[in-house]
Amino acid sequence: MASEDILESFVATAGDTDCREITGCDLNSILGMASFGVKTLLTGMEKSLCFNLAEKWAPDAVKATEQGLSRKPVFSQPPVCCATEVARKMGGSKEEMVTVAGLSGGIGLSGNACGALGAAIWIKILAWCRAHPGKTPPYFFNRDINRIMKTFSTATGGEILCQRICDKHVGTIDEHMEFVKNGGCSVLIDVLARC
Repeated sequence: MASEDILESFVATAGDTDCREITGCDLNSILGMASFGVKTLLTGMEKSLCFNLAEKWAPDAVKATEQGLSRKPVFSQPPVCCATEVARKMGGSKEEMVTVAGLSGGIGLSGNACGALGAAIWIKILAWCRAHPGKTPPYFFNRDINRIMKTFSTATGGEILCQRICDKHVGTIDEHMEFVKNGGCSVLIDVLARC
């Protein structure tokens, strides 16, 4: 629920959830990354679009988080979701499972980027940080993340959006739990958990 509130707050500030739409650059291509880098260099890091957006949104993000966390969810069944299943199968603690729960259904049940993928990456980065205290993890050239991304891309045919992977949009917590309990995304969850 907090993820839903945070996502809604972000869209109200940024106008979209897609980096390509927000930055005007395709960050999946070398040319797009270069264009973004040049824009950032020309405006200066402190005036770049992303930093301005983060600064502008930060107070609303905190409010949205507090609002979402203050609501008490009512479940019709014991909670289970794609992201928590990945975390559980990767050896995550109950606290870590709760941490990734908001990624489910495409971050806050939005149908956007796959929450199971986000959970797998987060669990691997968390393990790396524990093994290398005080160091910054290598995000772009990290073998574990690259392996997860390659495995994920193969499993989904290159699709990253939850609603396209599932071939439906599960818009409520109960719908998502029912989908996962009935085997929805079970193959993808297992593939990611083995990475």
